Amino acid sequence: MRRLCLALMLVGGLTAFLAAALFQGLSSPEVAGTFITGYSQTSSFPVRFSSDPARYLTVGLLGAVVGLVSGAVLHAVGMRMSADDGAVLTVLAGLLGSAIGLSPVLITMAATIDLTAGVTPLGMYAITGVLAYLLAIAAVHVSLRVIGDPTTKSTTRATAVLLPAGGILATAAGVGSAWTLGFSTATSTWIVVVIVVVLILSGTFAMARVAGVRRSASSIGMSAR
Repeated sequence: MRRLCLALMLVGGLTAFLAAALFQGLSSPEVAGTFITGYSQTSSFPVRFSSDPARYLTVGLLGAVVGLVSGAVLHAVGMRMSADDGAVLTVLAGLLGSAIGLSPVLITMAATIDLTAGVTPLGMYAITGVLAYLLAIAAVHVSLRVIGDPTTKSTTRATAVLLPAGGILATAAGVGSAWTLGFSTATSTWIVVVIVVVLILSGTFAMARVAGVRRSASSIGMSAR
């Protein structure tokens, strides 16, 4: 029950978070400061929000609560969730490695730091992209090896093959999301772009895990023959 509830809480929270940010970002300037229900901050709506973070946090928590209740109901009617600890570790390690590799670009963009002489934005993006790729693969390999996962090699190889395509897709989706919201620097735009990119990368690492497990099982089957 715990695994099912946690999974649906995460899905519910992210979905609500993304929906709130999209609604906020797509709203016209006249209503951009209103809550997602359409009530203005000066109305008689009983709950007041002093900032965007509080607004998004509340929406995310509501989505998580809905996910929790849904998980409890599904468990009550007999649904069970079998989890692969290696898959969870692969996704988390891959995201962490990618985040560390991309941190120079993220810090530069967030702090609006000027690049040093001789360093172009394209060059910096290329370097951090390669660094993120290598660190993600290394993180997946090391984390799986630490827990003694028998599919460490095959999962690492699958990650190395699938991650470039996943990275390109995540980049295109992130740029597309930002373009849809007018490349605004508002909080809602950052939330939408980050969630979209994280979801696509998470799916990429999960697919790499599945491919690695299947390849390992196939190799074992061939050896048994």
